[in-house]
Amino acid sequence: MIERKLRLSKFEEIKAKAYENSGRHKERPKLFHNMHICREEVFSGQKVLVYDSKLHLFPGKLRSRFTGPFIISHVFPHGALEMQDPIRGTHFKVKGQRLKPFVELPTEEREVECLMLYEQEYRG
Repeated sequence: MIERKLRLSKFEEIKAKAYENSGRHKERPKLFHNMHICREEVFSGQKVLVYDSKLHLFPGKLRSRFTGPFIISHVFPHGALEMQDPIRGTHFKVKGQRLKPFVELPTEEREVECLMLYEQEYRG
């Protein structure tokens, strides 16, 4: 009887150590993953695209899931953002993870040369 209790207590010790070790092994991949996540700083006045998670019945592969551009009007300390739609002028709140920075291409004004092309008359 005493031997059985002794074996059970040893088994409980081994089980507790295994549980502790599993927690330690889970921490390492989490730390590695978190090191490689790039935290993007956003600020008021920046143009961003917002992820559209609505249900689409016929999702096209070439259609982007991001809509916008929208302008950030206020950044809250807990990670939420207040956005402004420049076309409609409406304000709404979104999570910070649903954003992607909007990159505008520089516009260069160049002179465009126009050539008028005429069909050549066929004389045969």
